Amino acid sequence: MSHPITEIDLPLDYKRLYRESQELEGYRPFKTHTLGTLWHDWQIRIIEREENCYANLVRNYLQDMLETELSCRYFRMKKGFKLDWHVDTYTRCSFNFILSKGLDPIECEGYGKHYYKSALINTKIPHRVLATQEDRIMYRVNADHCDYEEVKRRYEESL
Repeated sequence: MSHPITEIDLPLDYKRLYRESQELEGYRPFKTHTLGTLWHDWQIRIIEREENCYANLVRNYLQDMLETELSCRYFRMKKGFKLDWHVDTYTRCSFNFILSKGLDPIECEGYGKHYYKSALINTKIPHRVLATQEDRIMYRVNADHCDYEEVKRRYEESL
């Protein structure tokens, strides 16, 4: 198996994604699927397919590139919040785009810390996000029907 983090470089308007993440309403505390815990310092805004927004344009671009169904969302993580070791319940892998200035690391079990601006992440490997130095804003595109190795292969072949 390859490294669980693949840095990517897509021609996205990060400033536009950031602005949109700040302008959208409807964030809510993240609720864990396994524990049912509500985390108020980690908020999520799911982007519905019919919404006319830049996040959906990016999702559609990646979806066409990879030929698989994708979903997208924004996350806000409050400064100092720590997301402990976990694997994602439904998402097999995701494209993560850090929109805030600070690049706090993700740590994958057995691979150590990794700092990135945009990357494809294998969310089936235990991982955590260490306590943030500032509020962390992230745009994320999820692949729920295709595993990391397949998405990585399709991404690399499309370049």
